[in-house]
Amino acid sequence: MNMQSYYRTSLERDADICSTTKPLCVNCAGVVETDREFFTRGVRKDYYLMYVCGGEMDIAAGGGKYRLKEGSALIIPPKTEYGYGCTGGQYIHYLFLHFTGFDAAALLERLGLKCGIPENTGKIPGLTGIWERIYREFIYNDEYFDTAAAAVLTEILVNISRSLKNAGGMPRFTKSAEYIHSHYDADIKISTLAAMENLSEPHFRACFKRQTGCSPGEYIANRRINAAALLLETTDKTLSEIAALTGYRDAYYFGRIFKKKTGFSPGRYRKLNFSKSS
Repeated sequence: MNMQSYYRTSLERDADICSTTKPLCVNCAGVVETDREFFTRGVRKDYYLMYVCGGEMDIAAGGGKYRLKEGSALIIPPKTEYGYGCTGGQYIHYLFLHFTGFDAAALLERLGLKCGIPENTGKIPGLTGIWERIYREFIYNDEYFDTAAAAVLTEILVNISRSLKNAGGMPRFTKSAEYIHSHYDADIKISTLAAMENLSEPHFRACFKRQTGCSPGEYIANRRINAAALLLETTDKTLSEIAALTGYRDAYYFGRIFKKKTGFSPGRYRKLNFSKSS
């Protein structure tokens, strides 16, 4: 059995507050992992976020009844009656936190996160580790607590929002995008990127463009031109050297692409940059 909880005050009841003076405020956070029978009910003044890491349990909230399973995320809005629990021998492992603040509702709206209805995010890698960082902030409990805990809470909510979009069928292309950013100076084949994401090349091309707004080839070119622009601004390397360092074996072709992307030839771009710096 693993039950940990951390509160912003020494008394649990004093951690149930609705703040109108801070943009985002974490009242308490914790984890429950058990196969023992339990039942909890209540009404809080703040938002109640739950994320199920494993197992399942039944919950009633706001007049609806749901079964939370692994990968379920639920945000219960303030002043909403809820009740949940497990029978003996039923395993459940979930993370929870309570938050408030005058920007809380707007943040949830910006991230497209709904309240009162469970969402299936799928398993979110690394989320437990992020959650544990809030525990450490409760332990530190110094003058930076509110700012630091709010930052971690925002990171948690962003991860949930991203995972919901990913669960909707849109790949995130993390591996291929990271590869492009670290290997833009190499000969990058689209087939290699597609294999990284376990997709066929045509499907990869189509999904990549839907998500990023540009084709994989354009994405690679943009990364190379951004790197070239930085070299032009900060070094005295020749155009041929910069072309080679950014994945272009032909300096003339590099110049054409650079002008197409920026509106300036590499030489003109460098002169304008130096004139701005003087």
